Amino acid sequence: MARETKIGILAVVAISVLIWGYEFLKGKNILASSQIFYVEYDHVDELAISNPVLVNGFQVGIVKDVYLKPQDLTKIVVELDVRKDVPIPRTAIAQIRTTGMMGGRAVVLKFEGTCSGDACASSGDHLPGETVGFLNSMVGTDNVETYLQILREGLKEIVDTLLAQADQGGAFAESI
Repeated sequence: MARETKIGILAVVAISVLIWGYEFLKGKNILASSQIFYVEYDHVDELAISNPVLVNGFQVGIVKDVYLKPQDLTKIVVELDVRKDVPIPRTAIAQIRTTGMMGGRAVVLKFEGTCSGDACASSGDHLPGETVGFLNSMVGTDNVETYLQILREGLKEIVDTLLAQADQGGAFAESI
């Protein structure tokens, strides 16, 4: 084999590995097939390209693109790149949630059960979306009332103690 041919083959392989590595670092495996879903939001809370797409805490894809809807600049369109082997029901809701105390964001796909056939969303479909606040992302909707009740009881004890100290007189009562 001629020297020029070997150099040419090496250059093609090196460029291919460079392109694959760049896409891999962005979170996309160009060798795996995927499906694209579109979600519209009023506010995306600093969601960015390459943020994870999760189902029950397991990453099934990434945010492929985020842009303003050309027909309505008050809406933001998010493109989700989800693995093809993960069936997503048409009724799935794409929630933007906070993933940690440092403010990381992810899209969480919420749905009940599994789907098959026409009940599954196909690539190019639009899913409904919603943004979940920081507190609900960290605690969860079911537990908020429990934590608020504990907070109420703790504050009541503190206020009762302060009122008792004020009624007894002394230095504390005089400082008020």
